[in-house]
Amino acid sequence: PPRSSPIPPSTIERHQQKRSITSLASSFVGYPCLPYTSSTMVRGPFRTFVEIGRVAVINWGNDSGKLCAIVDVLDERKVYVQGPCSGVPRQIIPIKRLSLTKITINKAQRGMREKALKKVWVEEDIDGQWKKTSWAQKKAKQALRANTSDFDRFEVMLARKRLNHHLRKALKNVSKQ
Repeated sequence: PPRSSPIPPSTIERHQQKRSITSLASSFVGYPCLPYTSSTMVRGPFRTFVEIGRVAVINWGNDSGKLCAIVDVLDERKVYVQGPCSGVPRQIIPIKRLSLTKITINKAQRGMREKALKKVWVEEDIDGQWKKTSWAQKKAKQALRANTSDFDRFEVMLARKRLNHHLRKALKNVSKQ
């Protein structure tokens, strides 16, 4: 016999179908199904955004390598920054000349004055937070190596030779026993 065309489901049935599909998907993933909101969809996987209070490292120019905070966002390409404790004057910088960090100043407000920004910078210990990051530790190690003299590198070479000699000697004694 020929099949009859199915009756289109009502809106209630469609809603129940959607709900069962989302609960099925959430049980498949292992997480409860969260309601769809624009804020959860906009953020996505990214965690460092250009925002007021975001701490950044200047990656080009005279202030290269210095920390600064975003004080105001001018447009999609330029921001107003200042580094109260690193000596970066208040200036407009293109975003492409900044490397954003994961550190944010929670109490920062749009267009904060230098004195207030410095007070919040010290309160939230931004320099301490920066020094704890692997990025800062790597930069410090690179600076240390760049500042070594020829004699310092020679001493390091001799120390490595001595250490390797003692390690080989100890390993030889352990393998004999």
